[in-house]
Amino acid sequence: MARLESLTADLVGRRYPEFKFEITEGWLRDYKEALFFSPEEVADASFVPQSFIACLRDAEFHVFEALGISLSQLLHAAQKYEFVRDLRVSDHIVCRATLSSLKKKEGRAGAMAFLEITNEFYRELPSGGEELCIRTGMTVVVRQPAGVSP
Repeated sequence: MARLESLTADLVGRRYPEFKFEITEGWLRDYKEALFFSPEEVADASFVPQSFIACLRDAEFHVFEALGISLSQLLHAAQKYEFVRDLRVSDHIVCRATLSSLKKKEGRAGAMAFLEITNEFYRELPSGGEELCIRTGMTVVVRQPAGVSP
């Protein structure tokens, strides 16, 4: 478990290893069925709902792991999305996570740190380039581990 003093300002701007995903028809179908989309929507592989991005957020958990933060220390505070381009079946997506903000505060519950993680999701192009599809921002509160003084 991370001690709050290990979360320092020099971490802001740090990029974490990228993750790659391919959006497959089967994965999309399973997602739509799990969320009770209509049979027509499940069968329509040209329709990738914007909410599908939630399946691609693994990078955030690797940031927590790299910082030594236990999920039991976290409280989800905010989430924002910027949709630039629609996702499509067979897209090869590259996700890059960055720790974009870190602020420490003292509250009634004790010391805590507010972290914002920015994820950018790029579609790999046949030409070898990339184009931004989605940018997300997640704010979490990291609490001091129980029984540990700041």
